[in-house]
Amino acid sequence: MIMRQGDLIDLNDLILLIEPKEPAAIPSANEPKLLHQAREEFELENILNIMKKNNWKIGKTAEALHIERVNLCQKMLWLVTDKLFSAIFWQKI
Repeated sequence: MIMRQGDLIDLNDLILLIEPKEPAAIPSANEPKLLHQAREEFELENILNIMKKNNWKIGKTAEALHIERVNLCQKMLWLVTDKLFSAIFWQKI
């Protein structure tokens, strides 16, 4: 959940929401993950790590990932939107 004064949410607020607090743990047999959940978590963590190494430059990060800049932007938007929606949805249940 994002708590802040005012109506605008900026990039730093979203980064705090999606940035892993600790390294992803391998799920135990009692809590299996769906393949797409594990893949999304890995992709997001990998993109964030590479972005940090490239001083948050999207173009340099896209080069490091060997993908087009526009594809990286779309992937980030999709991952962040999905993560944000999940956080809001599960908090209301």
